[in-house]
Amino acid sequence: MNKITRKSFLKVLAATMVGGAAASALTGAAASVSIDETNGKVSRWVKNNLNPDGPLTIAKQGMFSSGGTVTAPVAGTYDATTNWLDTTRAGNTAHVDRANVLYQIPADSNGWPMVYLHGYGQSRMGWITTPDGRQGWADLFLRNGYSAFLVDQPRRGEAGSTQNC
Repeated sequence: MNKITRKSFLKVLAATMVGGAAASALTGAAASVSIDETNGKVSRWVKNNLNPDGPLTIAKQGMFSSGGTVTAPVAGTYDATTNWLDTTRAGNTAHVDRANVLYQIPADSNGWPMVYLHGYGQSRMGWITTPDGRQGWADLFLRNGYSAFLVDQPRRGEAGSTQNC
């Protein structure tokens, strides 16, 4: 696999963004950008982002929690046969104040992980998609071989509950 240098990546990125924007502004239509493929050194980034709707192959994915505490059992007796009907949660414990992480490893992983942390009041969904339905940053980097570790911080998104309520 050819290794792309920072300089060649930035060169292609600038040509794609500036060249495409300038051509679009002049002609009123999207224009193709010529990319030098000398010695087969066109990066996976360029290939994947010129066709972002192609298939994205994930080799492994999952979810795990980190940190947090387990609450003391709620007063009462746990009954496994009716537990899902019992709104008092008698005898149950809860795992609270923890982070929740969704991870995805692409089939053509480059070995470099990306950890995504959201801002205040948000969740990992901000990295997965955009409000208008385009693919988010996580998909863009997954397409380029970077593993994604999308964190929901304690008390947000799928990390859920807190003991302090």
